[in-house]
Amino acid sequence: MNTLQHAWQRARRRRALITLLLGLPWALAATVLALRLAGFDIACVVGTVSLLACAVFATARARQLDRQWLQRQLDGSGASEDSADLLFADAATLNPLQQRQRAHVLATLERAMPELRPRWPRGALALYWIAGLAIVVLAVGWPRSN
Repeated sequence: MNTLQHAWQRARRRRALITLLLGLPWALAATVLALRLAGFDIACVVGTVSLLACAVFATARARQLDRQWLQRQLDGSGASEDSADLLFADAATLNPLQQRQRAHVLATLERAMPELRPRWPRGALALYWIAGLAIVVLAVGWPRSN
């Protein structure tokens, strides 16, 4: 069960990191635009609020990977032989056949844990960062109107 917990936590961390990396270029762009248009004080507020929003959103997205998600992933991978629900059931309430199946599934998962982490969205990451940095460059390089 320890291996399963670690894989689940890695998946949640990856989801949070992906969400943060997708949100940070927009937070940076908003902060630089606020700095350029409204001054340092407003830019600090915008930067703080946007970073907090990114952190809250990343936490919420990571928490979506709950027990039901984990059961669907394990059952979908075939590693749990459609018995992932037995892993989270109280062992005292299981009959002997279910206990044996649970032990078998745990042993299988200890030997070969399926990859639970979401894949890196490289295209989206590149697009978001290029767009965010383009906004920053344009905001910094645009001439001021007097």
